[in-house]
Amino acid sequence: MSNSSKKINLIIASVAATIAFVVLLYFFVFNKSAQFEKLIISADKNFASNQLDEARQLYNEALQIKPDEIYPKKRISSIDSVFNVGEIMERYTEKLNQADMFFSQGKYVEAREYYFEALNINSDDEYPVNQIRKIQDLLDEVGMEKDKRSKPEPISVVKKGLFFHIIVGVFEYNQNATKLLQRMKDEGRPSRIIERKDLNMKAVTYGSYNNIHEAYNYMLFVKEGFFDDAWVLYDETN
Repeated sequence: MSNSSKKINLIIASVAATIAFVVLLYFFVFNKSAQFEKLIISADKNFASNQLDEARQLYNEALQIKPDEIYPKKRISSIDSVFNVGEIMERYTEKLNQADMFFSQGKYVEAREYYFEALNINSDDEYPVNQIRKIQDLLDEVGMEKDKRSKPEPISVVKKGLFFHIIVGVFEYNQNATKLLQRMKDEGRPSRIIERKDLNMKAVTYGSYNNIHEAYNYMLFVKEGFFDDAWVLYDETN
């Protein structure tokens, strides 16, 4: 075989190898993208039908194919948020049910503690607040009746102390909480930071009060003029 023939054969072999490589690369990339799209479509269907466990698994499988894709990461984050809210509301409902049971049995002190615990989980619901107010009125009434008869030590609504706090910010990082605290201090507010150890968060107070009536009445003022997302936390540990 002549040298020119060998060169032609080498060129042909080289071109063939290049074409084969390009075809394989295209097939691999195309197949990878096709698998990714198929998983995303299936995951989205599960997400839309509220089958969140299945959707999360499919989004994770899609991420294994394309780890840098943002969309499945956002969907997984949304699902995790739903799961977290569900767990929180389950705890909240459990505390309310226990509180309602004690209230129906006339065990008002025990009921009050569970309403406080429920309130600390979900501060947006007025129901535990109203129940605590009812209990406060009932306990005050019982205390006054006993006081008229035998002058015993009156029944207190809560332990003495500023345990009702108007919260104007909750932060994961200490520097953010400190920044808001300093702002409150500069405005002359008796603010402080309360450690939410169960959530690993730091809550900044606008002020603290010794009864629920005062705290909630003042919270309305704070929401209107300063912080529209202010809420009341009951905490006697700090």
